[in-house]
Amino acid sequence: MHNRLKDVTGKRFGKLVAVKFTSGTAASRGYWLCKCDCGTQKKITGGNLRSGRVKSCGCLNSEVSSLRYQTVNLSHGKTGTPEFSVWLMMKSRCSNANNHAYHHYGGRGITVCDRWAKFEAFLDDMGPRPTPAHSIDRINNDGSYEPGNCRWATRKEQANNRRTNRTLSMFGTSLTVSEWIDTGICGTGKNTLRSRLAGGWAPQLALLKPVAKEQL
Repeated sequence: MHNRLKDVTGKRFGKLVAVKFTSGTAASRGYWLCKCDCGTQKKITGGNLRSGRVKSCGCLNSEVSSLRYQTVNLSHGKTGTPEFSVWLMMKSRCSNANNHAYHHYGGRGITVCDRWAKFEAFLDDMGPRPTPAHSIDRINNDGSYEPGNCRWATRKEQANNRRTNRTLSMFGTSLTVSEWIDTGICGTGKNTLRSRLAGGWAPQLALLKPVAKEQL
């Protein structure tokens, strides 16, 4: 392979996985044969893959368009809004096995409630997205998309809600490691706290013991 090319064989770009380099000499102009999650193979330039301009063989655009026109009532006039796009992709993640994220949602039993089959009901329950930094978040990560289990949340709030987060319960309060750090009562940094917990320290001691005293 030409030494100017960056090998991306096996790497995923949206719904595409690079299979092999096919032609070209410059990293931005070389073509890669890619396999889409839908099964289609297509040649894509390295520049388009890495920039994110191309994320599928074309089926992703068709998928979104199909969902738009399958909607019975579009008279709400909200088809161009962020909330409508969130609703479309929420449904796709849960019901379309070709969606690249399906195995994290529909594939493990996450569904969209019957009420939210209609966009108007979804918008009534969720309200407008507060800011562009907010996206839909399930409070119980093992629960479905339904009223009472969903909120608009920032990326940080969603990170605190991940299934892999460790929760520490002290002083009658349960918070994630990051949330305890944010309270300002922690005697150490996040990495040291995680290291202490991994080493078997009791949560309260790991959280409160200052690093300076530990090193004396």
